[in-house]
Amino acid sequence: VNVGSYIHVNVVGATLVVARMLLWSPARCDYPHVVITRRPHVDALWSLPYVTPQPIPHISHAISNNSRQINIPLRCFSGNLPPAGSSMFEMKGYFFGLICVGFSMLFWIFSQGCNQNGNIPAGDRELARVYNKTLYLSAIGHVVPDDTPPDDSILITRAFVQRWVYDQLLMYEAERNIPKDLNIDQLVRDYRASLVRFNFEQQIIAEKLDSTVSETELLSFYETNKDQFQLESTILKSLVIKVPKDAPAAELNKLWYGKEDAKLKAFCEKWAVLALLDPEKWYKIEEVAAILPQGTLNAQNVAPNREGILTDGDFRYYYRVLETIKGKETAPLEFVREQASKVILHRRKQQLLEQWKEQLYQKELRRENIKIVM
Repeated sequence: VNVGSYIHVNVVGATLVVARMLLWSPARCDYPHVVITRRPHVDALWSLPYVTPQPIPHISHAISNNSRQINIPLRCFSGNLPPAGSSMFEMKGYFFGLICVGFSMLFWIFSQGCNQNGNIPAGDRELARVYNKTLYLSAIGHVVPDDTPPDDSILITRAFVQRWVYDQLLMYEAERNIPKDLNIDQLVRDYRASLVRFNFEQQIIAEKLDSTVSETELLSFYETNKDQFQLESTILKSLVIKVPKDAPAAELNKLWYGKEDAKLKAFCEKWAVLALLDPEKWYKIEEVAAILPQGTLNAQNVAPNREGILTDGDFRYYYRVLETIKGKETAPLEFVREQASKVILHRRKQQLLEQWKEQLYQKELRRENIKIVM
């Protein structure tokens, strides 16, 4: 490295160079080496001019080849002792050099410890920065699947980085504009408490709740709470078949108007694009109308025994209305069976939790673990 030249080294490397200058011993290469790992994110911060009376070949070679490690012979730091009769200045320079070496080793060990703790992983790359928040490449390793093509990987990474930047900007502004009367710490504590409580309650329910709803209980609940089961729109029982135009029309017509339900079902399994063949199931008018050509059925024209065969584009449609119940009327039990069962189980859960809480309260009260002062 010539006089006045600039090199990019980390702070440890810089200290070692200063120590080498002070020691004034030849750079030999036949001794064990100290390995200094160069980190690009640190190198970029250090451009240190220095003057040395002679080149240090291994340092200059490593730097010129952009090596990630700089191998410095220990001999560089343990060269010839100052000869007898050396001046006080030379003696001080020598021992000061040893001190620099010691400090540089401590610096190196400390920096490696920081890297292992994950502050700035060795060899990592900065992708984006928003104020004091930094996104590193190592933080997005889970974002791109291993088998993703390079071009797609770049697009995915850029999209992730962009979202991260927007999120950090939003968070920065949000934190700057927190109302003075808003206690964020208290909100976090409350939210954590609610999560812990909810998960514990779910555990109690899973262990103790009887999730079976008998037919008698279901019917009793329905009869007692009919006012809670008012229809919002018309419902109907109907048969609907949708087949391609090239399906055997004569055979289907015979089955459609006949009473051989098993054969009709077998035909539909082979040919139908869609088939509603359960005569006991209730549907919302909107569900059936969406299957048929537009305007075929609606809340105004739907009625029992209405039926027809239609052609639209590449398909034929067969439909038959069996029964209807208008909106605002009470829904039949079969239509609201699932909804009623959920309500019953929800009430049962609430009762279970209240009973468990009361039992816990009474138990801890007897143990004198509760004290109410008011």
